[in-house]
Amino acid sequence: MADGIVVAQLIEVTWDKAQRHALRATRRNQLPDSLPLLSFQRETEAEIVVHSVHIDRNGTGTETMSQYHRPGLANLQHVELNVEDNVLHVLCRPDLKWTEIPRPQLTIATGQWGRVIVEEGGATAGYRKITHNIGYFEVIDPLVFATQPSVREWRDSHRLMR
Repeated sequence: MADGIVVAQLIEVTWDKAQRHALRATRRNQLPDSLPLLSFQRETEAEIVVHSVHIDRNGTGTETMSQYHRPGLANLQHVELNVEDNVLHVLCRPDLKWTEIPRPQLTIATGQWGRVIVEEGGATAGYRKITHNIGYFEVIDPLVFATQPSVREWRDSHRLMR
């Protein structure tokens, strides 16, 4: 990787069948798709920083910040990251290799970020929405996802059964 660092913010919201009614859905839809990054000290060799936020069915949230030396080590479930010539390539849904539908790819230049939203689940297993805010930066602004618009977005909700 070159001089930049990949920053990924994952916001996961989970709910079950009992929370599908209108009042809970309205509350869920008001949750943000981006948040300020937690404060952290960048490790010298880190090539990716991951800010994970989990909000459960009761609205209780937890946050963690992790750093990795290679993007592949971050083990991001719904996206695959690759940096070439100071451009970040985000392959959406690499876990669906069995399908003949081509997987979208977001191309993100230095200083930009994109968003991938995956919704999945079913009536018996519960539901979840995972918002991936992913950028490639020379300098990390903790407010970047909350204040700057994304340059690319992709949403996958075809596996969400109501």
